Amino acid sequence: MARARGFKWDNVQKKQFVVDSNGVETTLLDETGSGGGSETASIATSTTSPSNPVDGDLWFDTTDGTMYIYYDDGTSSQWVGISGATGATGADGGVASYTDITARNAATPSTGDLAYITSTGGLYIWDSSEWDRIWAGEDSVPTWTTELSNDIIVLNTDGTPTTLTVAATDAEGFDITYTYDTSPSNQAQATIVNNNDGTFTLTPSTTASDIGDFILRVKATDGLQVISTTATARLTFSDDITFDSSEIGITTNSTNYVDWAYSAATNNWGMGASSELTSGRKYLEIEILPDSTAGYYIGLARSDLTQMSIGYNDPTGVVSYNQGAVWTNGTYFYPSPSFFHVNDGDVFQIAYDNTTNEVWFNKNNTAGAWWPSDPSSGTGHLLSGTSGQPFRLVFGSGGGSTTRIVGDIKTGSKTLSYPLPTGFSTH
Repeated sequence: MARARGFKWDNVQKKQFVVDSNGVETTLLDETGSGGGSETASIATSTTSPSNPVDGDLWFDTTDGTMYIYYDDGTSSQWVGISGATGATGADGGVASYTDITARNAATPSTGDLAYITSTGGLYIWDSSEWDRIWAGEDSVPTWTTELSNDIIVLNTDGTPTTLTVAATDAEGFDITYTYDTSPSNQAQATIVNNNDGTFTLTPSTTASDIGDFILRVKATDGLQVISTTATARLTFSDDITFDSSEIGITTNSTNYVDWAYSAATNNWGMGASSELTSGRKYLEIEILPDSTAGYYIGLARSDLTQMSIGYNDPTGVVSYNQGAVWTNGTYFYPSPSFFHVNDGDVFQIAYDNTTNEVWFNKNNTAGAWWPSDPSSGTGHLLSGTSGQPFRLVFGSGGGSTTRIVGDIKTGSKTLSYPLPTGFSTH
């Protein structure tokens, strides 16, 4: 059965025509209300098609509410649906309504079928292989179903790739395309491959000079709207820090963890020390754990000292006291803003460069609180003594009191709490 394409009114002839799929026009009505085609054309209402129809007859099928016109061009004749359930606005070429994209995709369309999505106002046409959007009103923005993690992505130092996965969806059903960029754009920490399926493969450099952080931004687009998600990736080559119970006050052998306690065997102002720290511009963190008590000191000292002492007794030691002062070379320093108390749960930050004898302190990554300046751009406090000596991490008390410090040292195999200062690498 041919499908009516539409109607045409000729203002000169004062006639309305129906146009079939081949573009052939047949008079439907004239200004007097008469049908076209045959002078005997008529309109019938019944449940079955009229017998002996002539060209231009109309038939209203009371079974399903479809209006037909009888078409006869001399070589072929047939009833053509022009409105109703099987007519021009029905299933045969009409617009079908669906609540959402899922319901539409469950249908079995024919080429040229139209679909209207009530939840989004989108209108689509089936082109025999896919739905093409004709109109969707105000285009909706894609939404993430899986974003990049807020946690820092620590890249493997042995070169093993890391795969990241994102996913987004579009309310109108358009395909999502994923792209990425980095800041800085010339980062050397990893080679990135877009797998074009929402996954990205990061293969880290194995060159120690490529250490550092970069920001990865992944973008998703439906062809019009773009959304993005970001994460920080980090490449570090780091070493663990160990403690030996033979050191003054160190209670147990440990790695990246310290338990130091004042005792009668600990001479006044004496300090326990870690293994030698790695040379260069390095950064580490110490999270103070709940078993710690008041009155302790944390700091750095040169490894050639036979007995570590707090800063005002030993001009080569730099120590932060848990009440907020820094003692060094016999002088108190109260940084502004002060560290104030370094208490349970605080993360004490240390940056150093033993090749230049510089040290920097901060707590909880407090903005503007690095002492004596921001290590990313400023000069650190200079330790006196033999230049280039390795440093050791030291712990102690003010003497004559029961003091204990328990700390989780975030370096080596552990994950940092805060970003590296620019130009520094993890210990």
